[in-house]
Amino acid sequence: MTYLLPDLVNKRRRISLFRYSLIAMFSYQFPVGIAYLIILSNHAKYDYAVINNVYAGYMTCSITAMIWTLFKKQITTRFISLILYYQVYFCLFVSAYFVYVMSDQRYLVPVGSMLILTFVFIQSGLIASFFVILVNVALYFLASYIGIKYSGQPGSMAKEILYISTYVPVCIFIAFICKTIQDQQKKIKKANSKLKATHA
Repeated sequence: MTYLLPDLVNKRRRISLFRYSLIAMFSYQFPVGIAYLIILSNHAKYDYAVINNVYAGYMTCSITAMIWTLFKKQITTRFISLILYYQVYFCLFVSAYFVYVMSDQRYLVPVGSMLILTFVFIQSGLIASFFVILVNVALYFLASYIGIKYSGQPGSMAKEILYISTYVPVCIFIAFICKTIQDQQKKIKKANSKLKATHA
């Protein structure tokens, strides 16, 4: 017999997932906003149509997740993980396309995506965070390699490796900070629970 979650639990989890998806949508504004600023300053080799496509990809991801959450009857922990990581990896692949189209400004994509990654680190454990960093770096290298070697974009892979060698430690440091904050929050919750049990 399948265990059904109470309506109150489903409602609370559904609201949380909606909130996470909205935060994710907010975090997309930063990398896309940087791209628009480069266009406005006349330093871009791409146009608004390309950035609009990237933006549409980001937004479609979150809107799809919210619709999926709305019609899902049982919001299990497995479904929560599925929705969160669906958004994470979808956006990583969109960001890889972003890296390709931004050509000589490709290095700005990881900087702009830092807010998205921080959102992931807050919601995940260290192993999941490190895996997301690994996927992000691999996709960045792949998009850069295709752009430089096959599309004649400016730059060199040596510079990209040097850039990533400074970017990755920053990501790892932020992931550790987020993990520390998570642990502190768990300790506070546990202490509060003990206090409530003592005074009950």
